[in-house]
Amino acid sequence: MNKWRKYSGVTLISLLIGMSLGAFVIIVMLQIFSATQANYKLAQNLAEMNDVVRYTSVIMNDVIGQAGYRVPDATTGLPPYKNAFPEFTGTLTGPGGSYNFGLPNADDQDGLVLSYFPASNVYSGTDTGDKLWVKFYGNNQGSNRDCNDLYGDETLPIKIRFYSRQITIGGNLQTAYYCERHADATNYTYDDTPVGTELIPAALFDTAWVRYGEDITGNGYIDRWSLGEDVADRNKVYAVRVAMLVHTRDDVRSEDVTQTFDVFGTTVTRTSKKIYKLAEFTILLPYAPNYALAGPVVTP
Repeated sequence: MNKWRKYSGVTLISLLIGMSLGAFVIIVMLQIFSATQANYKLAQNLAEMNDVVRYTSVIMNDVIGQAGYRVPDATTGLPPYKNAFPEFTGTLTGPGGSYNFGLPNADDQDGLVLSYFPASNVYSGTDTGDKLWVKFYGNNQGSNRDCNDLYGDETLPIKIRFYSRQITIGGNLQTAYYCERHADATNYTYDDTPVGTELIPAALFDTAWVRYGEDITGNGYIDRWSLGEDVADRNKVYAVRVAMLVHTRDDVRSEDVTQTFDVFGTTVTRTSKKIYKLAEFTILLPYAPNYALAGPVVTP
């Protein structure tokens, strides 16, 4: 008599079904991992960009807001600007050429605390209006701020320069933004080699713009925002407005996207896989000449 024998095992159909389910689970897990990795990369890039913008705005607000600070005098209160910040009498030298203080807006001829130089006379290339000098005295209590830290120095006027400069990274020219304390208290000497504190790394920096708030009517209010070379009366510049365009370090989009920004009435467009951010902030100059609060202020 024939007897049925039972064999244990997996049929071809069940094996194929199992392999299909396993492949499906693996694909789903890979998609979840890829999405998680992309979200982490995006969050990391956005956090870095926001931190750099916040850090730069804090430094620029602190330093530029000190422009024109003078050490109080026992007899006169705050010494006159012309006494505190002597007129520049030397020759400005740099790799792009040199010129003296006689050019329009070359320097603070009456002790003005803001200095902006036409870049075409100093560096070759196009001036984007992102360069700014400020002058002020230190404070023995260490309440004033340099590019890096607090300091107290009441013996000489301090000069800080904000500017962008190209650097070579991996054989490619890229641009970063810097804050530099100038060593010489009287003359200006430029170098094409970036020095100072790097505020915005080249991997994130796109462009910076600086505009100066003028009271051209004498009514005590800012009437327009001008390029340094277009300022009519530098004794009536009461504020500085800065715009910074930065972007993520990595390409965080899957395809190119166009972003458009309005920067001081000019349309700026960028198309990239990176995310761009425009940061704008205004810095008041309470120690500027003729500022409403500058006259009666006797102590800092």
